[in-house]
Amino acid sequence: MYDKLRKFDEAEKLYLRIIELEPGNMNNYYVVAEFYKRYASDNPAVARKAESMYLRRLEVDAEGEKNLDKFQELRKRSAERKKLEEELKKAK
Repeated sequence: MYDKLRKFDEAEKLYLRIIELEPGNMNNYYVVAEFYKRYASDNPAVARKAESMYLRRLEVDAEGEKNLDKFQELRKRSAERKKLEEELKKAK
């Protein structure tokens, strides 16, 4: 609910609580990574949190191709955003 209302802080607490309750359920890391990914374009720190969750899942999931693809996509978008930010600074 908080996520749909774009109340990031409240939603983040609930998503992280999911991991606390079931740290062995690797699907939870993917769910939290997807949550962070929705906000990653607005905030580079959140993008790093998404990467961290994808990497955590990859560390323990031998069948993590889906996560690897998502992680690589996120890295690509982060690099593109950084390039655009640098170009905007130069243009000013």
